[in-house]
Formats: sequence, structure tokens, C-alpha cells
Amino acid sequence: MRKMLGAVLLLGLSGLGSVAIGLLRTKLLSSLIGPGGIGTFGTLSNLLSLLLVLASLGLSTGMVRYVADARGAGDTTRMNLALSGAFWAQAALTVAVVAALALFPETLTRWLVGEQTLKLPMLALALAVPLGVLSTFAGSVLQGVSALPRMAGQSLAGTAAGVLVTAALVWGWGTDGAIWSIPAANAAAFAVAVPFSWRVWREERLRVLPRIDRRLLGDTFLLGFAVFASGILFYAVMQVLRSRVLLLHGDAAAGFFHGGLTLVGYFYVLAQALTMYLLPRMSEGLGGEELQRETNQAWRLGTLAVTILGPVLVLFAGDAVRLLLARDFHPVTRYLPVLTAVELIRIGAVVFGSTVIARGHRLSYVLANLWFAVPVFVAAVALIPRWSAAGAVAAYAIGWVLNAIAMTVAIYRRERVTLWASNVWLLVKGLLLITVAALARDLALPWKLLILVPIAALAAYSIKPHEYRAVKDAIARRLGSRVNTSTDPA
Repeated sequence: MRKMLGAVLLLGLSGLGSVAIGLLRTKLLSSLIGPGGIGTFGTLSNLLSLLLVLASLGLSTGMVRYVADARGAGDTTRMNLALSGAFWAQAALTVAVVAALALFPETLTRWLVGEQTLKLPMLALALAVPLGVLSTFAGSVLQGVSALPRMAGQSLAGTAAGVLVTAALVWGWGTDGAIWSIPAANAAAFAVAVPFSWRVWREERLRVLPRIDRRLLGDTFLLGFAVFASGILFYAVMQVLRSRVLLLHGDAAAGFFHGGLTLVGYFYVLAQALTMYLLPRMSEGLGGEELQRETNQAWRLGTLAVTILGPVLVLFAGDAVRLLLARDFHPVTRYLPVLTAVELIRIGAVVFGSTVIARGHRLSYVLANLWFAVPVFVAAVALIPRWSAAGAVAAYAIGWVLNAIAMTVAIYRRERVTLWASNVWLLVKGLLLITVAALARDLALPWKLLILVPIAALAAYSIKPHEYRAVKDAIARRLGSRVNTSTDPA
């Protein structure tokens, strides 16, 4: 568990720093352009994520695995062929996406958003796509050669640079500035990626070759396509949720939904950190007890974090909204209990999904993700017209619960991995604590503080002694300290 904690701590802290900076950006946007501007900005940001998935087809994920394999074998040529194939394939896809955005903005706007007034922002997205692809590619190469400190630094510095650019443009030009900050922020992130990557490329003798290995590219594509198909499903249905709320109930309602997702977004940072650790780890051919233990420890680590922090966010939902968003976003407090409970379930689904795809079960991975996309789409059509943003939250929750069940079934059928009984009990405790916090969130501050005591005690009791020691040792190593480590029974 210590090795996992060390990697997740490094990536998680970087991710949390990026989320914290992102929350400052959301606070700035909330204050300057209000729920309406936030709704438009959130819709376009999610659309950019969808376009980036289209421009990569998941090739970066496959590249990480094959670059890591080649590096472990000391085969620099194969390592360069792996990254070169991914680079040239993504370059061709990026050109196609940008050409479509530049040549057919009205048609794509009608298909993807349904709002003709967003023609100009579609041209802004055409500028953002290649910059976003390059930044992601640079980070994936760092991950493939295990340069995790530089990868974490690039992510954090890139986010900070993007927020500074966004702040300047929004301050000067309001909503128009927010729209054009999307390509500008991606340009800043890429500019930051260059110095972080340059030394690693030189030390590892990396370069983009003018040729590709078709067989290696094919293997990379097969793994990446399963990730791509799942990613496109996720971003497409999220676009449906946001666009349907925007079109049927206005930009303010869309802003409330976006604000709620933003407040719980830092939990997903931990899920991403676990995924970055698990993908190469689970590709090493673990089996039997080792696979069972590694998967359950990752599941427990993510669920434990949400069990501890989630009830606090729900209990002080009103304060969190005022501090991180704005008073106009008070309706978001109604959605936070459900969204937090969803994150508790979602993080387990992500851990299982990472293991399923890393073990090569591509079809099972895609089918399990269909259990998110299809129910969300059906629920969005049925619930959003009547319930507005609350309907979007309900559809989102239904999708993740069904996806978690599907991933649990998939990992059992393919690898015979089951949840430890202690992990099942941890999930129940997390949901119970979130429910208690939700019932108490409208009480006066003294009562909230009183209720926080048993919540904190039960959450702390969920942490095992060896987990406290593992966290202590992981933090000490990251700070460069020398500690006398004890035996970890896990």
C-alpha cells in the first residue's frame, strides 16, 4: 500500500492543486459573469473535452502502456516508435476535427449544442483543440517514462497559467473574454509543458520519428479505442445533460448544474491519480491474491477519502457555495448530497474500470460504460423537462450507480476479483455519513459543529492503524524526511 500511496499522493496533490486553482477560476467567473455566463462557459468547456477525445481516439492511453513496456526493456527505438505512431495518428485526427469546426461551425453547433448563437465560440474551440492535444500528449509521454514529478508539475503549472489568462480576459471582456479564454488557456498550458518535457526528452533520447510501426500502432489503437469509445460516450451524454438544461431552462439552470459538478470535482482528481497508477501496474501480469489485494486497496483508498471529506462538504454546503461560487448559486446546495454520494460510488467504478481495461478486457469495459451512457440519456430525456437541473443530477446519479454495478460484475467475471467485506461496510458508512450531513446542513452553525464531531469520529475510526502509518511514511518520503518505517500488514 505504501507504494500506491506515494504515487497517488504525488499525483493527487498536484490534481487537488489544479482543482483548487480551477475553483478560484469558477469563483472569478461566478462573480464577473454570473450563472448565465458560467452555463455557456461550462457547456463549451465540456464540448472541448468531447472534441479532444475525438482528436485522440484514446491513443495516449495505449501509448503510455507501450512506451512504459519499451522503456522497461531498454528498447529506445521501440519507445520512439510507440510515441511517434500515436503522435502522427493524433495529428491527422486533429486536422480533421479543426477543419470540421472551421468549415462547418453552424452545422456542428446545431448538432452538438442546438444554439446558433454559439457559432463564434465554435471557431474558438477550433483553436483550442490542437493546443489541448499537444499538452495532453506531452503529459502522456512523461507518464510513460515514469517522470511523475514532472508530470504533476506540468499539470499544476499549466492549470495556473490558464487561470491567469482566463482572469485577464474575463476581467476585460466579460462573457466574450471567458469564451476566448478557452483557446488562450490551452495555449498557456502548452507553453508551460515545453520546459517540463524538454529535459526528459533529452535524457530518455526521445524523438518523433518520420515513420510508424503499423503493428505497434495497431496494438496501441486497440487499447486506446476502448478508452476512446467509453470517453466519447461519457462526454456525449454529459453534453446532452448540459445542453438540454441550457435549452429548456436557460443558462442559469445550466450554471447551477455546472456549479454542483465543480464543487465535487476534486474527488475525481483522486480517481484520476489512482487510474494513472493502476494502468501500468495492472498491466504487469498480476494474478490471484496479488491482483485481489491491489484492486481492493486502490478501491479502499479512493472510497475512504470521499467518506472522510464528503460529509464535511455536504454539512457546510451553503458555506462552500458562498466561498467557492457566489450567493446566486445557492440552489446548488440542494444537489450536493446526491452528487457527493455519486462520487463515493463513482470512484469505485473507476478503480474497477481501470483494472478491467489494463487487463485487456476491452469489450467488457465498453459494455460496462454503456450502462452509464444509455440510462443517463434516457433519464435526461424523461426528467430534465420537468425537473430542470435536478433532473440532470438524477440522470447523472442513475448512470453512475448502474455503471458501478456493471464494472463490479465485469471484474468478477473476467478476473474473479470481489470486494472485501470491510470495503462493502466502508461504502455503507460513507453513504450513511453523507445522509446524516444532508439532514443537518440547514441547521445553525453550533449544531453543525456538534454533529461534525461524531461524523469525524466515525470517519477516523474507518482508517486502520497500518493505513495511518502508510500515509505518514508516504508524506515523509515526499518531504525528503527519513523515518523508521514499520511493517505494513497490508
